[in-house]
Amino acid sequence: MKKRRILVIIVAIAVVITAAVALVVSYILQPRLHVCVMFSCQESQYAYKEFRDALEDRLASLGIDAKVSYYYLDCERYSHDPEVAHARMLLELAQHKGSIDYLVTVGDQATYSTSHVSLPVVQDVPWILDGVLYPAAKIL
Repeated sequence: MKKRRILVIIVAIAVVITAAVALVVSYILQPRLHVCVMFSCQESQYAYKEFRDALEDRLASLGIDAKVSYYYLDCERYSHDPEVAHARMLLELAQHKGSIDYLVTVGDQATYSTSHVSLPVVQDVPWILDGVLYPAAKIL
């Protein structure tokens, strides 16, 4: 009887240790999401700071561990082709920081210029469009 009790305790301890190790390993191996946010205008314009703060607070409140990269296209400065080239350069820069899991565009111009970039990431990852007042049918 005593041997059986000791065996049950040893098995219970082994189960607890195994569960703890599995929990730690799953936490360590859990991929961190990379969210790429593209704004239409300069960093100082509009309520971009409030947007960044709200996004990061919401992700944290949901328990989502995410690396968020912010890019500012400053579209007022460019015509179509240079604007698209600038968007491409920023997306390539974002990809050097790790594969992109979600792409967020804020504003009509960021959405339009990003949609014209010929990189696989534009076609392959989910997009979230924000502040788009005049959506182009092509991107919907």
